Amino acid sequence: MAKKFKSAMKEQKVAGKSVDFGKWAFLVGLFIAVIAGIFGSQAVWVTVALMILGLIVGALNVTVRETGTFLIAVVALIISSSVVMQFGINLSGLLALILKYIILFMAPAGLIVALEAIYSLARK
Repeated sequence: MAKKFKSAMKEQKVAGKSVDFGKWAFLVGLFIAVIAGIFGSQAVWVTVALMILGLIVGALNVTVRETGTFLIAVVALIISSSVVMQFGINLSGLLALILKYIILFMAPAGLIVALEAIYSLARK
């Protein structure tokens, strides 16, 4: 059932043109993360929107072949940025906020892909 939903939502026809929802969710999420970081937004809707878009990206964008690479990239992003922020390597406040929002966007995507991978391994 999950595969049917994923393939049905991945690409839809709108006014005769194909629309890839996963691609647009990624682009919109990245745009919101950068803009929220630039303007220093602390609004709750930004956090909720980024997390929801991250879940959509994880559910729709990553194929089985891309799972390993995607998870490694997300883990590397989270660990490296956490180390940078934790040990006080001097980042401008602007860059630190942008990085924080990008992580907030990508972590739910990584969670969905990891759960799909675990489910796939458990089924075997």
